[in-house]
Amino acid sequence: MVGAVAAVAVLVAAAPAAEPGRWVWALATVGQVLSNLRTWLMGILAGLATVFLTVGGVRYLLAGGDPGEVAKAKSAFRHAGLGYALAALAPIVVQVLKVSLPRAKRNSTAPYTLPDLAYLAVREHRPISLAAAFETPVTADGRGGFSPASRTALASYATQINRLTGQRRRRFHGHTTIAPDEQLAGIGDAHDSFDQLTQAAVDSALPAPGQPA
Repeated sequence: MVGAVAAVAVLVAAAPAAEPGRWVWALATVGQVLSNLRTWLMGILAGLATVFLTVGGVRYLLAGGDPGEVAKAKSAFRHAGLGYALAALAPIVVQVLKVSLPRAKRNSTAPYTLPDLAYLAVREHRPISLAAAFETPVTADGRGGFSPASRTALASYATQINRLTGQRRRRFHGHTTIAPDEQLAGIGDAHDSFDQLTQAAVDSALPAPGQPA
């Protein structure tokens, strides 16, 4: 029976699941932030312009021919006009910002970042997820890094899962890591490279003719 190959790469920290009744903050995209900013700007500018327009109208009505009050009323009208003009220009300014800001897909290096740790297991039934290894957020080490603690967390959780599930339906498991000196017991044999790890998993899942399955 052909085994199912499951691959798990180390993650940094994953936040715990939200408890009922708790607020969960979600990160918005740049486009959403700018759209919200446009709405707020238009509302604030239009509101201020309306205030100036109202004040100018009241001053003009109560001026009674006083040149000083009439001048103040006209100044308020000018400020109101400026406010409405800026409110009308807010969508254009936000659109310019959207176009000028760098795009993640264009500049991000994430697609080219290799995992610090890869763990492969070949099983005869379904793959097993190790995502719960990061249910508790990983804390930084003494130098402020998350990678060593993340690798340890994944290896520790995988060890316990392998203890629970046993080895009867697992044909192979192994790992390769950026720090070969680390003692990551419980996640199979260590391999020097991704290629060696993948080849060992494939050989176990698809044995050559004449070899025991």
